[in-house]
Amino acid sequence: MLVFVGALALVYGALSVLAGATQLRGAEGRLNGGLMAGGGAVLTAGAVCGFLGLGVDWLLALAGCALISLAALRNGMRGTLHWQHHVIRLVIAAVLTVGLALV
Repeated sequence: MLVFVGALALVYGALSVLAGATQLRGAEGRLNGGLMAGGGAVLTAGAVCGFLGLGVDWLLALAGCALISLAALRNGMRGTLHWQHHVIRLVIAAVLTVGLALV
């Protein structure tokens, strides 16, 4: 179970860092890109802490997912807000955080 949740957290964190880095290159959305990349890095650190058996993995996952969700909401407010997309992100964040907390 730890390997599955940890791998999901690593992939989601790495993809978020990549998305944030892409946004940082553009003129718009530097704050959103920083939030996204920072949240992905914190989530990735939480997954690594989970593999190492440290007790702060769920806290780092919660903080990282909060930053990622905040960046996604800020991005969505620039145009048409697709609430289904944000609900899916929040469900993913909850599953990762609870999964890391329970293992």
